[in-house]
Amino acid sequence: MNVKTEIEDKKLTVGLLLGDILVAKKISRVFRKIGIVPYVYETLAEVTAETNYPSLLIADVTLMSDGSSALLDIDEVAQEKLPLAFYYEESTKPLLVSTYNLFHLGLISGEGSLEGQLKGVLKRLNHFFRLEADSQRLEYVDDQHKREVRSLYQRNEEFKQFHFYNEELGRMIRLIEAQKGQGDFYLACEKVFENESMVESFTFFELSLTGQKLITPTTASKKFHKIPSLWLKDACTRGIDPYAQNLASQVSVELMGDNIVSLYLKSQFSQPSALFFIKVADSDFLSLFDWDLFETYLNGLYSYFDMKKQQGAKNLTKLTTLWDMFSVLDNQIYTSMSGRTLVEDEEWKIVQLSFQKLLGNIAHNQGIRFYWDSFYADFVKLLFEKTQFDFSIAPSGIVDLTFLVQEADKDEFYSVLSEHAKTFSYWRYFDDADMVLNQDFTPYILTLPNSTKALSDYLADSKSSPYAETNNPRLESASAKRAALLDESRVVGLVEQ
Repeated sequence: MNVKTEIEDKKLTVGLLLGDILVAKKISRVFRKIGIVPYVYETLAEVTAETNYPSLLIADVTLMSDGSSALLDIDEVAQEKLPLAFYYEESTKPLLVSTYNLFHLGLISGEGSLEGQLKGVLKRLNHFFRLEADSQRLEYVDDQHKREVRSLYQRNEEFKQFHFYNEELGRMIRLIEAQKGQGDFYLACEKVFENESMVESFTFFELSLTGQKLITPTTASKKFHKIPSLWLKDACTRGIDPYAQNLASQVSVELMGDNIVSLYLKSQFSQPSALFFIKVADSDFLSLFDWDLFETYLNGLYSYFDMKKQQGAKNLTKLTTLWDMFSVLDNQIYTSMSGRTLVEDEEWKIVQLSFQKLLGNIAHNQGIRFYWDSFYADFVKLLFEKTQFDFSIAPSGIVDLTFLVQEADKDEFYSVLSEHAKTFSYWRYFDDADMVLNQDFTPYILTLPNSTKALSDYLADSKSSPYAETNNPRLESASAKRAALLDESRVVGLVEQ
C-alpha cells in the first residue's frame, strides 16, 4: 500500500480492538506494509486500562461495550481526541447505529478490500493530524500574541507609572521653588511636605555649631517628627561623617518606622551638611518615585540657601550707625520746617526691634554657650535676603536693632520683619539646643515717631540690664514715657509679637 502522508512525521501507533483473530491478522498485514505493527486488544477492558492510547484505534462494533463500561466512557473518545475507525460485517451492520454519535474516521467493511478502505482511513487520519498541527500552531501564535499584548500592557503600565511619578517629582519641585522666598531651606520644604498626602512624616538632622551633635530644627508642622539631639563620639568638622550618618539612620528608623527614604544634602564639603528623612505612606511611592533626582534637586536648593547666606556681605551697605540715622531724621524734620515738600525717597520711618527675651533666656541659661557672632550675622543676612527694598539698620548695643525704612515700604517691611523674627531658629545658636527648644525668643517689634527725640528717648530708657528677667518692663516703661512726652497723634504704635 502506497500511502504518502504526514503520518511519517509522527510516530504512528495502531490499536486493533477485534474479536476475530483472523480479521486482526489481515488488517495487521496491511499495516506492516508501511512499517507499522498494530497492537491487538481482545477486550474493551484492556483499552480502558491503557494509559498511552494509540494514534488510531480500529474497533469492532461488537466490542464497543462490555456491559460494565463503554467505549464512550474513555475521556479521549468523549473529547474527540482519539481517532477511531469501526470494523463491521454484514451480520453486525445493525450495530453501526451506536457509532452515529461518535467522532470517527470511517467504517471498514469485512466484505470489501481492506487495503483500500484502510488507505482512506489513513488519509483522513493524515488530515486529522494536519488540522491538529495547524491548531497547535495557531494556539502557539495566539499565545505569542497574548504574551506580546501582556508585555505591551505591562510596559504601558510601567510608562504610565513612570509618567505619573515624574509628574509628581516636577510638581513637588515647582512647589518648593515657589517657597524660595521663605529664605530658609527647612521652612521651604516644610511648607510643601505639610500638604503632601504621600509624605506621612519627615525630619532633618544638621550639625551643631561645634560639630559635636546632630540636632533637628523646630517647626510648626504636624508632620515633623522631632528627634532628640544625638551626641557624636567625635566632632564632625567637615560635614557629617559616615558613622554619624549611620547613627542618624538607625535612630530615624527606630522612631519613625518603615518606608523611610534618606536624603543627604551637601554644600561646601564632600560629606553631607544635613540629613533629610522622609517616611512615605505608600510603598509604590517609595520604590517608583525618583528619589535620586529629588535628592539632586534638594542638594542644589540647599546649596542655594547656603550660598545666599554666605553672600550676605554684599548688603553691608545697609548697615549704618545711629549717628547717620539721627542725621537722616533731622534732615527730614528740618526740610519739612523749611516749607519744602519731601520727595518720596526722603520720607523715612523708624522700626525698632528688641532682643530682650532672647537675652533674658541667655542669662537664665548661663551654663549653655551662645554663639553671639554667628547669631547676629545669620539673623541680619537672612533678613537681607527676604527684603527687596531699601532700608538701613543700626545696632545699639546687643539689645536693640533700629531700622530706617521708606514710608512706601513701611507696612511690607514690618510684615517681613515680624515673620522673620517669629520663624528664625534662635535655638540653633545655643550649644545645647535641646535645653532651650521650648523657650520663647520672639523679639518685640514697634514703630516710633519720625524724630530723633522719640528714638533717643526710647534708647535712653535702657538702664535696667536685659539679663535681669525675661519679661519686658523696660519696653512697657518706654511706652508709657512716650505717651506722656510725645503727641499721641504722632505715635505710630507699639506691637508685641
